[in-house]
Amino acid sequence: MNNKRRLSFARFLLRHSRDPVTIFRLFLAARHGPRNRANPVPFHARLRFDRRNLDLYLRDGTTDTGTFAETFRDSIYDLALAHPPRAIVDVGANIGMTSIFFALRYPQAKIYSFEPIPGNYTLLNLNVEANRLTSIRTFPYGLMDKNEPLSFSTFQAGDRWSFSAVLNRGETTVGALCRKASDVWDELQLEEIDILKVDVEGAEFRIFHDLKPRLGRIRALIGELHLDAGNPEDILDMLRPTHRVSASNPGPGTTITFKAWRRDSDPGEVG
Repeated sequence: MNNKRRLSFARFLLRHSRDPVTIFRLFLAARHGPRNRANPVPFHARLRFDRRNLDLYLRDGTTDTGTFAETFRDSIYDLALAHPPRAIVDVGANIGMTSIFFALRYPQAKIYSFEPIPGNYTLLNLNVEANRLTSIRTFPYGLMDKNEPLSFSTFQAGDRWSFSAVLNRGETTVGALCRKASDVWDELQLEEIDILKVDVEGAEFRIFHDLKPRLGRIRALIGELHLDAGNPEDILDMLRPTHRVSASNPGPGTTITFKAWRRDSDPGEVG
């Protein structure tokens, strides 16, 4: 995080927290950036968003603070929708920042949050329970094109430490359970999904392959596509017959961010 973004982050914290310890811990974590720490201890942050007090737990020395900033300061998961969503699926929920953002933005929606990495899942549940967000239901597995265990590797890209479903690129691996996405969809008995958020560190190509016959039943999608896992155009081309697609590379790196709206849910076409 450069000096300009640090200053912006400090102003953001001052607007959304009156707790000096929260402001100090979050700013310090953002200033130092992610580091490869074994079993980092979560710290407690007290904030306020959408006229509601929030208790969040994040780990110092990880990407948690960056994920928090992207979600709440930058609002990267804010979607203009033609209709209020009722069913939201968060694939790759991490520690729960996006699911909580959706719960605050769309209180009428049911949110299904999937996170296969055990340490992230523990913190996801802690954050959901601390804020009494009963609209969020969590699942301790990821989604894939079949039922199987999957290993995520940790790797360093610049000053970032992250997970990847693309193996043989990191120092250590973390085992995780994954289930076939279409089977889980059937178990949840969802006619349609109003928002599908996908951030699964390279496994998205296998998920979209499994869900290809059902993409027309998803009103809006948002997430990341990893260039080292496949050709993003393969996924975007799956969506284009039924959705308006927007995709961009936010800067140097190996990911493309995308948003897609089904024609009857696109606020630019419905009105």
